[in-house]
Amino acid sequence: MIYAHYVALFGFAIQMAAAVIYCRSIVLAPVTPNRVSWLLWAVIPLVATFIALRDGAGWAALPVFAAGLAPTIVLLFAIGRKSGTWHFTPFSILCLVISLIALVIEFFGYGIVAVIAVLIAELAASLPTIHKAWRHPETESALTYFFSMTSAATALIALETWAFVQAAFPALVVTLMLIIALTILLRKRSVHDPQT
Repeated sequence: MIYAHYVALFGFAIQMAAAVIYCRSIVLAPVTPNRVSWLLWAVIPLVATFIALRDGAGWAALPVFAAGLAPTIVLLFAIGRKSGTWHFTPFSILCLVISLIALVIEFFGYGIVAVIAVLIAELAASLPTIHKAWRHPETESALTYFFSMTSAATALIALETWAFVQAAFPALVVTLMLIIALTILLRKRSVHDPQT
């Protein structure tokens, strides 16, 4: 695609904006990241970027890279401000272990094996934040996740050739970010209006 690099650069900028929005929300409070999810969200896309480049993704890998860079910025910012916790509950530990095992398989795997592993890793990484968004929606920023979803969608648009290997990860990120954002919005609404 002739304009793939423009789309990818737009996706990169949107993802950086998402990081800024979340960091600002941390400062204003009461937004606090689940550090388990944010750590995994930092690592998984960076490995996925390596695999995408190895498989010939081209410019479409830039929004995926941004999907790892932005959580790295947020995580370091949150740790510096002593915001959020690691939330090492049995559930989050299980998600962490599943995600790390899948990440190792992803790194050493090829083709469909690597893709399935990264999908499992990303899903497991997102579950603690989905759980947190359901239980404590006031501690999350829906706008951040909408921006992240938009950025991931640009990776799909920037694909020069459509293949499951290249499209699966950004498609899952779009889905997960939408789920988190809608969970936050719907739960905030039900908390403020218990009769609905």
